[in-house]
Amino acid sequence: MKIRWILLLILIAPLAEAQHLSLFTSSMYDDNSFSFYEKRADVYHSIFGALSVDTQSDNTYVQGYYYGAVVLFRTYNERTYHVHTLGAYAQIQLNYRAEGAEVAEGAEVAEGDEENLERRAPARQGMETNVTEDAEEITEDAEEITEDAEEITEASEPAAPVEQEVFSDSLVAYLFIVPQVGGRFDQQIWDFYDFQRGSLLMRLRLHLWNGVMLRPHYTVQYKRYPNLEQFTHLEHLGGLLFNRPIGGGFEVFAGVDAGSKSYTESTSDTLWVEDKKSGKGKGGVIPPKAVISQFSTPSTTQVVLSAGIAWDIIPGAELALSYLRRSNPSNEARFINEEAIFGTSEDEIFDDHYGYQSNEIHLQFEGALPGKIRTTNTLQLSDKRYPRTAADLNGVPLPGDPQRRDLRLQLQLQALYPLFRSTDGTGLSVGLTYNFIRNQSNNGYHDFNEHQVAFLLSGDW
Repeated sequence: MKIRWILLLILIAPLAEAQHLSLFTSSMYDDNSFSFYEKRADVYHSIFGALSVDTQSDNTYVQGYYYGAVVLFRTYNERTYHVHTLGAYAQIQLNYRAEGAEVAEGAEVAEGDEENLERRAPARQGMETNVTEDAEEITEDAEEITEDAEEITEASEPAAPVEQEVFSDSLVAYLFIVPQVGGRFDQQIWDFYDFQRGSLLMRLRLHLWNGVMLRPHYTVQYKRYPNLEQFTHLEHLGGLLFNRPIGGGFEVFAGVDAGSKSYTESTSDTLWVEDKKSGKGKGGVIPPKAVISQFSTPSTTQVVLSAGIAWDIIPGAELALSYLRRSNPSNEARFINEEAIFGTSEDEIFDDHYGYQSNEIHLQFEGALPGKIRTTNTLQLSDKRYPRTAADLNGVPLPGDPQRRDLRLQLQLQALYPLFRSTDGTGLSVGLTYNFIRNQSNNGYHDFNEHQVAFLLSGDW
């Protein structure tokens, strides 16, 4: 499959005006690689590559890309896996600003609006982070831009390419279209993580009045778990994002999003039992096997409200503070108890954001610092309420049968320094990342802390 996608990209490359290659690698030490109360340290190496081709006319920018990655675990090496994605990105200008027209009061037209910005390879949304979640693993996809609570436990893994606005006139309307297909492939004993997926993202960017920008978006995704069919689903995501500059380098924004996930299996559940076999990896870990029971939830929905303010604190660097509220019309969602599988978290299976309600506060500082250092720093505090009874480490429900509640603090510090850069922006960068997680939970199994330190190397050509 990987070879077919690469060959397809090579075949279409001669039709495009530009080709780009990106490579990324990181080595991370994680003192709690399974993210649960009993710490199991590991070192994992991520290797990521992206190849893209693009073309541009006066009113349209089109890009096709392939990206793939492999994540290698040193201690628990049976967890090694790889992912592959083939996608496209189109930005289409829908209307025109009359020559000589005045900019509306409050509207900010970005530098270079009168010219097309330089063509670039797909942006890598925090390649060294995850944010994400989507808190999915390194295949956190372009269509999941509405998910603001990525799991920082995937921080060593590169994220997927995401859309970027190649043309930037704030008074002109644009349509963005991002189709993707992809998959993840694990070793046999962890192959319940395997999936294949296809998605289509559509987003508009519209100028309304007095500097107010509107970004409606819609995504449809089908995701199949061949070895865990109970989690195969069709998902719809949609929403609106508003933002407006208010002067002094400040901008306010607000959004409303809604999602619905329908499972193809309506009556089956997955429970886990120990198989009592020794592991094949150095760490001697092998996941338990699944047995079938019954589910009560064929589908689930969630509504997300968000608002915040951003400030250009120095040229090229922004500080943003936001609040997000997740609400579920029904308090049911599909999940597997991590207690049976060493605490490993992967959103769709173990900690799907549809499975809890939360209040979240995000603080982020991102941009270029003196000395050409590129930095991304985030602090997130989440109060998550689960429709499950909290229990102690022996699985005994707490007195009064309270619901599980997690108070989660996540800190990420990251800096990239360009070893060399050419005039077109390509070159080689090195960096460091530190992540800290404190998950304070009344469910004993999920009360833990975690430290991650990574060395990064990134190149673009």
